[in-house]
Amino acid sequence: MDGFLEQFQNPNTRATYSGVLKAFARRLQAAGIAPEAAGRQQVEEELGAHTSEASRALILVALRRWYDYLVKAGRATENPTAGIKLKHGQRRPVAALNEWGIKRLLEYFARRHYPTLRRNRLMLLLLLNTALRVSELLSFQPDDVNFEDQTIRIKGKRDKVRFIPIPAVLLDDLKAAVERARSCGAPIFCSKKNRRLTREEVWGLCRAIGKQTDNPGLHPHTLRHTAATRLLSRKVDLRVIQSLLGHADIRTTQIYTHPDKEMLKDAVDRLKYGGEEQTK
Repeated sequence: MDGFLEQFQNPNTRATYSGVLKAFARRLQAAGIAPEAAGRQQVEEELGAHTSEASRALILVALRRWYDYLVKAGRATENPTAGIKLKHGQRRPVAALNEWGIKRLLEYFARRHYPTLRRNRLMLLLLLNTALRVSELLSFQPDDVNFEDQTIRIKGKRDKVRFIPIPAVLLDDLKAAVERARSCGAPIFCSKKNRRLTREEVWGLCRAIGKQTDNPGLHPHTLRHTAATRLLSRKVDLRVIQSLLGHADIRTTQIYTHPDKEMLKDAVDRLKYGGEEQTK
């Protein structure tokens, strides 16, 4: 398995695929089947054990790439995932904060005082202003930050690199965080013991702040979705939003952006067919 995982440079990809493969191996071991000998039935049973559409899609991709690797290495004769297709239901719109929710979040950071407040504010407002993924937020290094160009070098999915502008309102806080990281050899976003924060810890932090700001269910992706939706409401071109989000397919970007009632009303009001100017 190690040889397979080594081809992925992104540590989050390696960790995710490792978890999927280990869980599948445990199920096969309980049935007395070697991973190389697994067939379509075992793959479908593994997929059937999960109710989440996203989880099933992830598992299928991981197993498909794993068995492609085994076949090429001569350790398996066929890929048991071949021909398996998942049925996709209607995708639910992703959550996004409204203006009131954003205001409550900003008020929280303005009025609270505790040791990690500045760090937490920088993390959540970077997510809200740049639409970063939480894994991207936690993985960029001090050397990835260019204060001369005011950009952050981000390595996204499939190790695709993009450069994100540093929000002017967060420039001083980011400088302080980078200087601290360099002085003590710690990650930019770390614990009190200079340990890199995990995605789960940031999710927990978001949930806790969400409860205190009347934003129940707040999580990092909520902030990413909010950024995309607010950009759309400000008439930013969808291709620009796609580039900022790091999406390979613009159809994915469309899922992340939600025209609100005011935007729809403004669009309809621009036409006005049947008005006086149409009859002159």
